[in-house]
This record gives sequence, C-alpha cells and structure tokens, in this order.
Amino acid sequence: MRAPHLTVLADVEVVRIFDGAEMIASHRRSYDRDAQIEDPHHLQALVQFKRQARQHRGVDSLTRAVPTCQLLLTGAAEHGSNIGALTSALLRLLDR
Repeated sequence: MRAPHLTVLADVEVVRIFDGAEMIASHRRSYDRDAQIEDPHHLQALVQFKRQARQHRGVDSLTRAVPTCQLLLTGAAEHGSNIGALTSALLRLLDR
C-alpha cells in the first residue's frame, strides 16, 4: 500500500492539509511554541481505528493458530455476538 501524498498549505491565519486535491484538515494557525492542536473528532476516529486494528490482529493470531476459528467468529458475528469479547476470550485460551 502506497503512503498518501499530503500537502500542507499555511497562511498567517490558517493551516490546511490536502490529500491530492481534497482538503482533509484545516486548523486556525497557532504561533505558540510547541503547541499541539488537536481536533476531538480526529482523536475519536483514531481511537476507533486503533480499536479495530487491535481486534483484527487478534483475529489474525487466532486464525493462524486455529484456522477453523474463522468459521466460529463468522457464525458468532452473524448471530450478533460481541466479536471483541469472544476474540479476547479465545486469545486467553490460546495463551494458556
């Protein structure tokens, strides 16, 4: 997978970040030394992305160790089970 090509454009008031022609972020410019400007929506999206990635790592570990776990997890998902909790429990069993 190729990393995105990002462009940062700034003027005296605003900093904008573009992915190609699409503006993906815009923030009021700060001249405070070492200031870190964070958008709560961006942080929330990052937390959700990391949570999903962690769950996928667990599923990958399980299916490598026990390939039939994929069938179990798929069936559980189809029945509305909590896949995160099931994955965690299975990983604990695998560690034992």
